Amino acid sequence: MQRVFAFIRPCVIGMIMAVGLFMFRENMDMTDISVALKSVIVALIILLIMPLYKKLTKKKISAIPLIVLGAILGIAINFIM
Repeated sequence: MQRVFAFIRPCVIGMIMAVGLFMFRENMDMTDISVALKSVIVALIILLIMPLYKKLTKKKISAIPLIVLGAILGIAINFIM
């Protein structure tokens, strides 16, 4: 069973990366620079929080709280800007 999972994991990672790159390319057409700026701000905040969380708790943060945090930050920044 472990061998099956060893082959499935790279496939799943590849699919996730392909979808991420597709979404990035579709959403970063640079016709509206404010959208790109908001995305960069959210990404930078999350990238700053990740090592800070690891330093404080000695654990990696799970992807689910990062997704929720990204959604909350996106909504908040959308109202501010």
